[in-house]
Amino acid sequence: MTKPLGIQATAHRFEVTLPPGPLNVDIGVRNMMCVVSQVRNTVEGFPLCVNDIIVSVNDTLMAKLEGDTKKIGNFFRVVVDMTKKVVILRYTTK
Repeated sequence: MTKPLGIQATAHRFEVTLPPGPLNVDIGVRNMMCVVSQVRNTVEGFPLCVNDIIVSVNDTLMAKLEGDTKKIGNFFRVVVDMTKKVVILRYTTK
């Protein structure tokens, strides 16, 4: 029998608008969700962080891409030249 760790995580939903161009992040797939695995953007105040879950981009739910890395890559190539409305979930622990 395991003991609970006593760690509480709270999810925060953010909506950010990013300019046309690449996101400058690496995206991995965890449990069928798009998760930021690395941030290559060094601009201060860049709104995406490692472990952020990308819920949707321009109203397209990432879950519809079924965790398929080829579909995800193709999707981001299509929207690269667009302004992107990105909804993310960020978990914080207490």
